[in-house]
Amino acid sequence: MESGLPSTYGYTEAGGHPLPGGVDEAYRLSIHASFDLTIPVVLISRTGNEISLESKIHGYLDPSSQHEVTRVVSKEQWLALRDLIEQTRFWEGEKPSERLGLDGVTSYFEGRRGGAYFVVQQWCPENGPFKKICALLLELAGLKGLDSW
Repeated sequence: MESGLPSTYGYTEAGGHPLPGGVDEAYRLSIHASFDLTIPVVLISRTGNEISLESKIHGYLDPSSQHEVTRVVSKEQWLALRDLIEQTRFWEGEKPSERLGLDGVTSYFEGRRGGAYFVVQQWCPENGPFKKICALLLELAGLKGLDSW
């Protein structure tokens, strides 16, 4: 599978870094903190019954903050993620609240299913399905604790 993990801020298809093709379904979470140049990115994709996850942290100022993981994800974990995605009404074009701020964390969540592509962004996600998606993907990537905004 071609990696769908950007190494820079090009986190959306519109930004020039597409989600991988040749998969049935793919989702990518990237988290951008206002004053931290360390960007975690998590990509999860399904092709048939095979579900895989790739994650990467790219630390621009601190090379010791590098982190890369590739692993298989269980069907139960995939179904838990899909349930949260459905709760957000992601594929119906439902966007989280439009809260904005100058400080904090902005999370970008992208999805590709068949020929459909959608992306949402949320500043400092509050409790609810969107924040749970972020927390689950970070946990699956071994990055638990990064969702403490």
